Amino acid sequence: MRAPVKQLAVLAAAAATWAGVLGCDDSLGNDKQVRRAIVAAREASAKGDDAGQKDALEKLREAAGNTGASPAASAQAKASLAAAEVADASRLMQIVDANNREISRLVYEINILGGHIANSNIKTDRYRGLEPTAAREEAKKRIAEIQGSDDKGSWITAENANVPTLAAVKQQVSRLQGEISKRQEEIKGLEQKRIAESAEADKLREAAEQATGPKRVEIVKAAAAKAQEAGNLATQIEVVQAAIVPFERDLVVAQAHQAAATAAIDSFKKQLESLENGWKAVSQQVATQGQIAQNVLGAAGATATPGNDGAPAVANSINEKAAQLRDLVQQTTATFNEADSRLDSAITNYAAAVTAAGNLSSEVQKKREGVDRNSPYYKAFDELMLTVNPNVYKLGQAEANQVRATINASQAISLLGQQRMIDTLQPILAAAKLEMPQSIDAQAVPAELERTTKQANATYDAASELFLEVGTAAPDTTSAKNAARVGRIFSLYGKVMLARATGQATEAAQFLQEAKEAQKVALESNAPLPAMPVELIVIPTTRPTTAPTTGPATAPAGTPTDPAAPVDPAAPAAPAPAPDPAAPTPEAPAAPTPSPEAPAAPQPEAPAAPQPEAPAAPAPDPAAQPAPAP
Repeated sequence: MRAPVKQLAVLAAAAATWAGVLGCDDSLGNDKQVRRAIVAAREASAKGDDAGQKDALEKLREAAGNTGASPAASAQAKASLAAAEVADASRLMQIVDANNREISRLVYEINILGGHIANSNIKTDRYRGLEPTAAREEAKKRIAEIQGSDDKGSWITAENANVPTLAAVKQQVSRLQGEISKRQEEIKGLEQKRIAESAEADKLREAAEQATGPKRVEIVKAAAAKAQEAGNLATQIEVVQAAIVPFERDLVVAQAHQAAATAAIDSFKKQLESLENGWKAVSQQVATQGQIAQNVLGAAGATATPGNDGAPAVANSINEKAAQLRDLVQQTTATFNEADSRLDSAITNYAAAVTAAGNLSSEVQKKREGVDRNSPYYKAFDELMLTVNPNVYKLGQAEANQVRATINASQAISLLGQQRMIDTLQPILAAAKLEMPQSIDAQAVPAELERTTKQANATYDAASELFLEVGTAAPDTTSAKNAARVGRIFSLYGKVMLARATGQATEAAQFLQEAKEAQKVALESNAPLPAMPVELIVIPTTRPTTAPTTGPATAPAGTPTDPAAPVDPAAPAAPAPAPDPAAPTPEAPAAPTPSPEAPAAPQPEAPAAPQPEAPAAPAPDPAAQPAPAP
């Protein structure tokens, strides 16, 4: 932080004149306190550490809160505090930008790992496509057809012959075997009777040989009857045996059908077994791919294990990287919120400075009415009006809005990367039947993305409006007006980049046209343009062949340019003066160093602001009590 002694001296002299006109000594003492606080803040900030920066902010808050200070000192104190807050926010945003780069790395690596799971899913789908579902079902269908059912008795149907199903032929074989068995039992019974009758006939014949006379005749007749009965039984046996023959013939055919059906079923079963063995090997590949996907995802809630000798933890799985991402996002969000709060406060303080400077301007206009233009008072009023300029503070307010819009856009794009990662990862894990990492809050990211995007666009709009107000204000310092015209180009172009990043092509084209219109206004006003984005580069169709008579053809870098002289837009712009929290000067809007994700425009360089001349009276020492006015 630097606070030029010359400017503080100018303020001291002008404020002394102001107090002399008003006859107020209290404000002089308070102004002295304000100046001392600003100088002390400068010294604290020069230490270059966090403690010094914090101390500087506290001293500037104390100065800005001094309600007894003159309007000029009050405006300067509030602007100094605002500039310091912007500087502190920029410091915090360096941390946020570094973290966002690390977040981008983790998001990229998680996407890469998600791609591995996606490849695994593709292989799994291809393996599953090899499952012999149709062949398996066809084989089962054929087996069922051969085995048969109650409503279907044939599995092959021909014009002249049908092949019965296994169930039907089994029933037929059983029936034929039953018929044959029944007749065989009948033959067995008849054969036993025949044997008995034959034996009886033989016994009677033997008895007849021993008998004589009528007794013998009677025995012979009985023997003949028994022999006749045995013959009849033998005939019956032959009849039954003849009846068995067609059953046996049919049984042979049925058994052949049964063997054919059984062989066909065995063939289809072997085919099924072969299909299942092949699918078992493929299923093992499916299981292997599933295990690979699970390993890539990692265990739920897993965190990276620190390396040996205090080496940083290396995350290998998605869950481990997601845990690192969650911790880093939380740290980044806290730092971002702090920076955003600083900028919100800076915008408010700049607005208060604008109000105080505006009130001072009105009062000065009234007080110098009737004052001789050659009077030291009149010149002191002019110096006060030049030093405490409402448009200078409004330009600072615009710059603070521009910085806030840029960091919100950067944060939005970081969140957009996380959102796209979530949108990509969710279906991949769902296809693999895996759970999203618990560390990734898929519900919070969209809401925060929407909030920061709206905040970025709204703040870009606020910056653009403020730049427009300063650029079209009543005659003021040309450098402030030109810086505002240049700043408006970049505020509009910031919206172009954010719209493109969020996929709003139509809106991006509209904002680009507005940025080109703003650039046209700046060119027509002879505002020196810094390096422009490629699509905003304007190549002059003609170039002056002779230098203007009012000055040299090319002014050295850092030399103030005559507002009335034509400016070559292709000529190098003078470097912008270093920002001074204690004394804001008209300068181009300061854009923070963009992160790789942020749609930050190139930093515009502003023309060097002409330093106001010292008042006619000698400038008092900032720490000394100014002499009372005559």
